[in-house]
Amino acid sequence: MSAAALGFVASTPVSTPGGARPIAEVSVGDAVHAWSESSGALVVVSVVETRVCRANGLYRLLGDGAEVAGCTAGTYVWDASEDMFRGAGSLSSLTELLVTDGRGVRRVALDDALEVGGEADVHHLRVDGDEGCWFAGGVLVRHFGDRR
Repeated sequence: MSAAALGFVASTPVSTPGGARPIAEVSVGDAVHAWSESSGALVVVSVVETRVCRANGLYRLLGDGAEVAGCTAGTYVWDASEDMFRGAGSLSSLTELLVTDGRGVRRVALDDALEVGGEADVHHLRVDGDEGCWFAGGVLVRHFGDRR
């Protein structure tokens, strides 16, 4: 799998000011929720690029109030217990996720990070702003491999 094969299955909800929307329906110019580590607040950023590619070896992530039905192993997820982004394939039972329901942000324990296999088209968003992060399936994520 190349660095470009980072992303989420089409149905993964992305947190927006108007409510959660499937990632496949998010377009350039749309507003999405992000987390500003410097201000410690939920912020709104604009999508500046969308991409679709084929990937295999998908993972499912579950935490209280958050679910990512399918993402690639290299998709970076915020591990609040370590204060760093880590690949979905390297998360452990000690991981705490930073999650949102669009109203606020909280830390929750990762209940399950299960490799579900399979092959699918995965969607990627790149957003403006210094943080380069946004919420997919309620979970704070970032794609380092695609940052420019």
